Amino acid sequence: QGQCPTCDQPGITIINPTCNGGTDGKIIIDPVFQLGSEEHTYTYTDSLTTLVLQTSTNIITGMQDSIINIGAGAYTITLVDSSGCSKDTTVWLTQPDSTIITSVSADETICINGSTVISAIASGGSGGPYTYTWTDLVTNTSFIETSTPQNVNLTTTSNCYSVFATDQLGCISNDDSI
Repeated sequence: QGQCPTCDQPGITIINPTCNGGTDGKIIIDPVFQLGSEEHTYTYTDSLTTLVLQTSTNIITGMQDSIINIGAGAYTITLVDSSGCSKDTTVWLTQPDSTIITSVSADETICINGSTVISAIASGGSGGPYTYTWTDLVTNTSFIETSTPQNVNLTTTSNCYSVFATDQLGCISNDDSI
C-alpha cells in the first residue's frame, strides 16, 4: 500500500471530552471520495499505545464514520480506499482544566446554638456559575447552593462539612472540608 496523491484528506470533526479525565470525546469522519475509490476503511489507533481502537469497513458515499467515548490524547486515523491508497492523519483531543475548590473558610470553633458562615470558591472546568454541594459529615445531610457563602447553625454537636463544586457542564471538583 503506497502513498498516492489521489488519496484525499477526509473532513474531520473533533469533539473534545466535556470534563477533565472524561471519555465522552469523539472523532467524526466525512469521507472524500475519488473516482475509483468508492469504498473506504478507517482504522483508529491510540497514538501513544499503538492500540487499534476501532476499524470501520465498507464506508461508501453519503456515509460518515466516527469513534465515540474516547478521552483526551492523540489518535491516528488510517484511511485505506478501494484502490489501495493509504493515508494516515493524527488528531488530538484535549480536555479542559479540572474543576477545583481553590479555597474554603478557615476552621472555626462555634458554640452550641451559635452560627457561622462557611464559604468555598471554585475555578476551572467549563467555568461558572458553579453549584456547591455541602454535606454535614456528622448528620450526613447535604444541601446544594448556587452561591457561597452559606450560613450554618450549630445546634447540638460539633460538625464538619465537606464541599464540592459542579461547573456549568456538570464536571465535579475535588472535595474539601471545613
